[in-house]
Amino acid sequence: MFLPHIKNNQEINKKIDNLDKNRIIFENEDILIYNKPSGLLMHGSDNSLELQVNEYLKDKIIETLSFSTGPLHRLDRNTQGLVVFSVSLKGARTFTMLIQNRSIRKKYIAIVDGRYNKKEIWEDRLSRDEKSLKTLKDTNGKYAKSIFTPIYSYKNMTLAVIEIETGRTHQIRAHASIHNRPLTGDKKYGSQSGYNSYFLSAASLTFTQKSDILTEKTFTIPLDLKAHPILKELLNSNNIQVVKDLIKRELNSL
Repeated sequence: MFLPHIKNNQEINKKIDNLDKNRIIFENEDILIYNKPSGLLMHGSDNSLELQVNEYLKDKIIETLSFSTGPLHRLDRNTQGLVVFSVSLKGARTFTMLIQNRSIRKKYIAIVDGRYNKKEIWEDRLSRDEKSLKTLKDTNGKYAKSIFTPIYSYKNMTLAVIEIETGRTHQIRAHASIHNRPLTGDKKYGSQSGYNSYFLSAASLTFTQKSDILTEKTFTIPLDLKAHPILKELLNSNNIQVVKDLIKRELNSL
């Protein structure tokens, strides 16, 4: 008779104890900021980022009935970049308050279909369609605002910084599609490019209100040319430093 293998605690711990500590951008007794790679689920799998971070923090904190560690916001599986985890109840409450007060600015680096050179403000009402699992324009939906700033164009693609002032599901992907600038490779939202996956990086978090959980104001991650093949086509050795400088300036602008 076949007996299923029952994993012991050591095997389970080994499976999820693989947090890449080199991707920790900031850590103190209240929050942890992590640079999530594309392709890693935030939660809902045996090797999710949430489980990896919880495993990393388990010997550093004491969980109670009123508090347990966890992500304070979400990134889609195929979006890379900065995500914040609570390390203390104070950290969770303070970050939530800053979000509610719109005291945290979030900027993303994206590559879209087409060539553009003018800043745009996208304001629409959006709702989630459960059949298609897409976020769509809907007059009865929730208000969403994104600010699109093109940085560099090559062939039929534009690298841009997109700031979101609201946090709707798939907001950037939906907004880009609605305004005829779909993320390059995002077939679900209408990209006509030859790529089958898109590049989207949560590259900057700026805290505009003082708090007792942070001393630094802005956290950014550099553009990683190995993150997606689109970047290799878009950029070359002659312009890469210029583009990086333009991105850095835009990410740090207030």
